[in-house]
Amino acid sequence: MYHKTFIKLGFTDSYLSPAKYPLFSFNANPEYPLGKITLPVQAGTRSVNVEFLVVKLPSLYNLIMDRTWLHTMQAVPSTYHQLLRFSTECGIEQIRGSQKSTQACYLLATKKPKELEVHSIEVPDRESLEDIIGIPSEKATEALHQIEIDGNLDKFFMIGAFLDKVQRQELVAFLLGNIDVVAWSQYEMPEVDPSVAQHRLNVDPKCKLIIQRSRRSAVGHGSAVIEEVDQLLDIGAICEVTYPTWLSNIVVVKKKNGSWRVCVDSTDLHKACPKDYFSLLRIDKLVDAMAHH
Repeated sequence: MYHKTFIKLGFTDSYLSPAKYPLFSFNANPEYPLGKITLPVQAGTRSVNVEFLVVKLPSLYNLIMDRTWLHTMQAVPSTYHQLLRFSTECGIEQIRGSQKSTQACYLLATKKPKELEVHSIEVPDRESLEDIIGIPSEKATEALHQIEIDGNLDKFFMIGAFLDKVQRQELVAFLLGNIDVVAWSQYEMPEVDPSVAQHRLNVDPKCKLIIQRSRRSAVGHGSAVIEEVDQLLDIGAICEVTYPTWLSNIVVVKKKNGSWRVCVDSTDLHKACPKDYFSLLRIDKLVDAMAHH
């Protein structure tokens, strides 16, 4: 149960019992609940006492019912039909959800301002990192010591400066002994086996194939595109096609460090990929994580 729902029900923190075990899968870190409370839940003509863990997190939902309640109710849910059926002394009863409300919740959950669409992790009481490609010694929260590889200033490890002599020697020996598995850039990882990682686009076969009109590149962008394409071709990350069914333009964006990032305008391709307007699968993952499935 989310704390906002707990407050709207008229309860205060004095009603909570201690709950010392954490919950996972809400964010990058374990989330410790404020406490727990047992409340009766009325579904149709049946009432079951359910123990809720109260967490203080932002959410579009009021609470999440876990599998324990479903098993107690002997209920059969259908996310596709937004329907819950369960047996009672009077026969089979059912509770219907709202397709419109489900779609609205999904759209609100996925709608973000453009300026917030940044891949970053914020840790409480710690400054967030503005750029992941900054200098490691400036981003670290502790003092670091640089270990160069064969005197090459571009290849080095950063280890904690507070390690004792034995720990430092063991760590350096381990890193140097496994130096062959380290890739210093994406261009040192040629031809990754598809069994390791593979990405596919869920393109609707009914959509029209779109070939974008060619756009002129700004002065200086052409050399950056050619260099990036040549490097990707050398490592086998991309291949040339003669008769493309989809054709998108190249977009060049300047990084904070002054270099260029080469991207692809996939706007039309994204529109051809159907979206799932039901966020219930996300709830199922949260329930499974809390139930240790």
